[in-house]
Amino acid sequence: ALLLDPYNPDSILTLKDEYSDGDKEYKYKFTDYNVEDGIEYTYSIVAYDGGVPPEDISFVSIDNGDTLFNKEITSVPDPNHWGEINPFRILESPKGATILDPNFATVIPGYLPANNLDNINVVPNPYIVDSGYNESEYKKRIRFTHLPEICTVSIFTVSGEKVRVLEHNSITDGNLWWDLRSYNNQEIAPGLYIYAVQTHSGDKKIGKFAVVR
Repeated sequence: ALLLDPYNPDSILTLKDEYSDGDKEYKYKFTDYNVEDGIEYTYSIVAYDGGVPPEDISFVSIDNGDTLFNKEITSVPDPNHWGEINPFRILESPKGATILDPNFATVIPGYLPANNLDNINVVPNPYIVDSGYNESEYKKRIRFTHLPEICTVSIFTVSGEKVRVLEHNSITDGNLWWDLRSYNNQEIAPGLYIYAVQTHSGDKKIGKFAVVR
C-alpha cells in the first residue's frame, strides 16, 4: 500500500500538471513493520497503467419503440489522443529482478545513530561461523549497533594486538558491519575479542564479543 505522509519531506514528488495551472504534489511512502532486525530484505515497486480501452458504444431508444435510437459513446479521458496513435490495454513496468533494475532495492533493518554509548552492542554475539545465518561461506560479518553518528571502532585480541580499525560516519544509520577480516585481509581466528568505540569528543565504550567455529 502507498501511504500519504505529509510529515515526511523525502516522500514528496512534485510533478507539473500540463492540463492545469500550478504544480501538484504527490506524497507516497511505504513503511514495512513486519521485519526482523539484521535480516536482508528486497523490495520491488511495480507501476501499472490501465491503458486506453476501446469506446463503449450503445444505442438508447428515444421513442420507446424500435425505430428511433440515440447513439451513445462512453470512453475514458484521452486528452492527447494517445489511444489513437498507440492503443494499449495495460502497461506494466519491470518487476525488478536484479540490482540493475532501478526499482529494485535491498535494505537491512537496523538502528538510528544514538548518543548513549551504553546501548552499543555486537550482534550476533557469540558469532558462530558455521551457523549460515543470513550469509554465505564467503560472506561472514558481524554488526555493531546503536553507534553515534561519527566514531571509530577499534578491535583487539585479548592479548592487546590490534586487529582492525573501522570508521563510522552516518547521520541516518547507527550500524556498522565488519567482515571478520584483519588488516592483511585474513579471516580472524576463533576466540574472544575486545572492541573500543570512541567519539571525536573522547567518549569511549569498551566491550567484547566471541567468535566460535
